[in-house]
Amino acid sequence: MINYILNINKLKFNILKFKKYKKNIVSTSLLILVGFVVSCTTNHEEKQVIKPSITDLELGNDFSYANTRQVVAEQLHLDLDINFSNKSIYGIARYRLKKHKSDTILFDINGLQIQKVTVGKIGNEKNTDYVIGLEDSIHGAPLSVNITKHTRFVNIYYQTTEKPTNLHWYIDSIRPAHNLLYTIPGEKYTRNWIPIQDVSHHKLDFSIEIENDCNLTPIFGSTTNLHQLDSNRFFYESPHKLAVYDIGIFLGNLASKKINKEITIYYLNQFTSSKITTEFKRFNFLKNQTTTLFGDLQRKENNLCILPPKFPFKSFDYPNLSFVHPVSLSRFQSSDDYLQEYLFQTWPYPLFSTKCEPNRQLIIGMNRFLALYIKTKNTSIEYRDFLIKSYVEQNRKNAKTLHIPLVKLSNVYSKPCEENYYINYQERMNYQLKGFLFLNHLEKTIGRTLFERFLANYNKKKTVNTKERFERELTHFLIQNEIINYNIKHWLADSKLNKQDLLIESKRYKTIHRDCKLYSYQRKFSKIKKFKRLVKKYTLDDWYVFIQLLPKTISTEKLDYLESKYHFSTHPNKALQRLWFNQSIRFGYIKTAEAIDTFLSKYGDIESNYQLYELMLNEPSYEQIAKRIYTDNESTLSPETKKALNPLIQRFDKIK
Repeated sequence: MINYILNINKLKFNILKFKKYKKNIVSTSLLILVGFVVSCTTNHEEKQVIKPSITDLELGNDFSYANTRQVVAEQLHLDLDINFSNKSIYGIARYRLKKHKSDTILFDINGLQIQKVTVGKIGNEKNTDYVIGLEDSIHGAPLSVNITKHTRFVNIYYQTTEKPTNLHWYIDSIRPAHNLLYTIPGEKYTRNWIPIQDVSHHKLDFSIEIENDCNLTPIFGSTTNLHQLDSNRFFYESPHKLAVYDIGIFLGNLASKKINKEITIYYLNQFTSSKITTEFKRFNFLKNQTTTLFGDLQRKENNLCILPPKFPFKSFDYPNLSFVHPVSLSRFQSSDDYLQEYLFQTWPYPLFSTKCEPNRQLIIGMNRFLALYIKTKNTSIEYRDFLIKSYVEQNRKNAKTLHIPLVKLSNVYSKPCEENYYINYQERMNYQLKGFLFLNHLEKTIGRTLFERFLANYNKKKTVNTKERFERELTHFLIQNEIINYNIKHWLADSKLNKQDLLIESKRYKTIHRDCKLYSYQRKFSKIKKFKRLVKKYTLDDWYVFIQLLPKTISTEKLDYLESKYHFSTHPNKALQRLWFNQSIRFGYIKTAEAIDTFLSKYGDIESNYQLYELMLNEPSYEQIAKRIYTDNESTLSPETKKALNPLIQRFDKIK
């Protein structure tokens, strides 16, 4: 009974307690309930994966639509039928995919006509659905292909159209054997003729089976990996994985000469075998010098193709294969400059890697200094200082006076690492000059021994470094060697150059400057014998500086003497010949007009044509000559050169 009464009292107490906290309990319960409902709704929404529309896709950091984080191709085999009669490529891009869980794979295309897409191995292919998204005028469009998590093979049947800018055709209707087809390698260019996951540093196994209607032989990086299947069909398999933007083709009726096990030269018939042997005899020496600083070169072959004079571009590179314009080749100038720079530009581990265009230009400048450093390693310090001074002054002058478009037929370069930023030609030259001077100043400051030790140690790691890591490694090295006052950021921050940075002392340069002043300003020709003695031992480099230093006030009589005595208008070295024409136009020296006409009808690279035409149009005495030469040669110009020159000619017509 007592227990019953106690239980009743306890119950009353609990009821009173409940009433007291009733409001708090109810409000708390409601909050918990609302939170639970919201939580369940959120979790439910997270589980629902909403696939973006193909029209909503945006370019990634690599300017690619490809979804390589979900699914990536590990192998590409191309079946190509190249038709010169209608300037088309009929192709099948066969991809093998890595294991994945995706139901869609995205490719980049630009101006391609997709005929069908299948999945499965050859002989067991099944059609699959695909969608082509909205097209961007520069980057093309995304190609979305339906797959399953079990799909390992995707086959894209396609045809090129007239729109792609990276297919360059040379058609000779009279002599089909002289036809040419080539593609310029580079990011955002490969998608012009292959549907591809065009992402930086994406490497895959590559093979190709190719035939064409002109019986032309393709050339690729490795000579040992190219096999002829029949009279008009070839098979090539890359000896190592390729970056997607390095995939390219070159078709032409070229002769070849094997210099040694490591190098084969391809050339059109204007270069003889003896000429080629002479030009490239120092290649192995330069390569050995380079390996002492940069380690062993992994590639077994370093083949080169000599382009025709009318070729619109100066040079470009595929893995193991570089294309050389005749500007590098003449009996008065060895190929050392080009070959050495080529070794650095194509080395597996550059000083650092970057997507920013200004930093790329810094690397080019650094490579040019390293090329000159290797070339002059066994020469006198005076000669090396002279070449450095010559390079610096030439670049300063070009940056101030030249307004030529870049090789990509645009007067700007985009800078991917910063939005809405462009680097023009002058900035490009300044960045290159700054990179060149940075390494020159570093070597002068710390000495040759420490400079070479840093390069050797830095490159032993054989990894692709960033610019920040390069700065960090160099800073650490300098501190270790108790060099604490060297300001690296001063050199690598922007393109601005202080006057102090440009001061390069060279006795030889000063001597040539004095000779040039003596010749240009002397009143009487009776002292010409003294000038003859002074220039008797001039090298090609000396003459290049001499012509560059000629003042605008020089008399026509003295220009006549230089032309008649040294024949600069017909000089076998193209670079010197072009410099003489530049100066002649600036001075209004009309007597070189006929030679300029011959020069422009012979060479087709954009830089030579644009620079000379712009100078002539700006000089009243040469304006009509420029228009006449352009009219006479217009039919023989390549489409790329026409595309660059037409706006220039039209602009001057409007001004007049």
